[in-house]
Order: sequence, then C-alpha cells, then structure tokens
Amino acid sequence: MILNLLNICTKKKELIRDSIEEAKNFYMDRVFKIKNSFYMNFFEFSIESTEVDIYEYFVEAECENNFFYDNIFLMDRERGRRFFKVMAIHNAIRVLKKNGDIIDKKHMEKYLFYTFMFNSAEKKVYELLYKCINEYEGEFQRLFSITIAKYVFQRDKLSPFALAFIENFCYNSFNEFYNSFTKYISMNRRLERAVE
Repeated sequence: MILNLLNICTKKKELIRDSIEEAKNFYMDRVFKIKNSFYMNFFEFSIESTEVDIYEYFVEAECENNFFYDNIFLMDRERGRRFFKVMAIHNAIRVLKKNGDIIDKKHMEKYLFYTFMFNSAEKKVYELLYKCINEYEGEFQRLFSITIAKYVFQRDKLSPFALAFIENFCYNSFNEFYNSFTKYISMNRRLERAVE
C-alpha cells in the first residue's frame, strides 16, 4: 500500500516535471533577454512562483475539490506553457490594479506579450480580463478561474467547489508572489532602480 502511494506520487512529480521544466526554461531564456531590470525581475519572480505553486497544488496538496490535483494527468507540455502564461497574466493584471499609478501599463504589456509570446487571441483574453478587473472587480476572480479551466484544461463546466478552489488558489498565489516580490525591495524602489 505504501509503495503504491509512493509510486503514484513519483509518477505525478515526473509528469509535472516533464510538463513544466521545458516551458519554464524556455520562458526564463526570454526573461533574461529583457533589458529593463524591473520587468526582468517581475517575470522571473512570476515564473518561479508559478513553478512552486504547480508542485504544491498539483502534486502535494491532496484535498477535496482540488481541481489541479484532480486533473494532473491532463498536464502535458502545452498545458504547462499555458499555465505559466495564464498565471503571468494574473500577476500582471493584479499588480497593475494595485500599482497602476506607478507602473506603466504599456510597458507591462510589452514585456508580458514578449516573454510569453502571446498570439492575437491571447492578447484579446488579456484585454478582456484587464477590462473586467477595472470595471467589474468583484467578478474578476470568477472569470479568471473559468479562463484557467478552459484555456489550460479545456474544461467548460466547473462545479461550484472547483470554481471556489481555483479562485482561492489564484488569490493565495498572487499574495505569495506579491509579498515575495516586495518583501525586501519595495515596488517604488524596484522601479527607481530599473535600467533599460
């Protein structure tokens, strides 16, 4: 019984590693080509934070209605790329909402689209989500959760519990990302130090 559980856990870790490592390395190579240190650091943190979340929520956090844990065997390289991309959208939009007075939206979009190689459809999804957080902020997490389910896992229907789980995941993921990013160097100071 214990060996069975260990084998299942090992297979899940291997599956996740196979589905995310190539995407992570590909996106990191692009991040390190960004000349502006603020955006380079921002997207580097986003990718690293997302990787930690993937291992925690897809492999380790076996809890009821964990949408990611329940759908782990759907993960492949393309879905791994999409998960990094969609979480970068989430982090960028939430930071713009929180610090829009000091962060240039056009620059954020330029580096987001460059790093994660957005196509025209993905840019439209970004614009819709950005509009939602600014005009209907109370609905943003719900719409974003539906976006993850559809864009990454091709799931059209979510139970209320799965939807709540993804909403909670996104909320916690962003807070962990933001707190880590600003813990030792404030957003203002990071922007002041940014060099092209």
